[in-house]
Amino acid sequence: MESHPALGGLLVVGPWLLFAVGYPLFSASITSLSVTAAAAAQVDNVKPHYFGGLPDLQASSGAGVRLSAVRPDSPAARAGLQAGDVIVKLGASVIRTADDLSAALRSERPGQPLEVVYIRQGVEHHAQTILQGRR
Repeated sequence: MESHPALGGLLVVGPWLLFAVGYPLFSASITSLSVTAAAAAQVDNVKPHYFGGLPDLQASSGAGVRLSAVRPDSPAARAGLQAGDVIVKLGASVIRTADDLSAALRSERPGQPLEVVYIRQGVEHHAQTILQGRR
């Protein structure tokens, strides 16, 4: 993130983001800004490590992240995860939202064993996997 004095405030630039705080936009001012962890990672050029579980963003309950799909031969698939599973913990991080999952993936080191705790059909399961670094 950077501040640009000519625009009068904070400027956040990402592949699809461009906001200025305090800059008049069609006779209105943007007074607040919420940036997700995924967008912040894009801005900071820090990408989460590859996991291969695709979160179902429509099923957000705040009690874990439901997977809509799991890519074949991914770390998530090797852990035994399936579409419909709800991730509640990754390593030492409690997972409540997709932002929590993204932050947890960024904080872990690729190539190291990682415990995944998930719920499938109401039963808690524990599995191990190894994250891959992004290329």
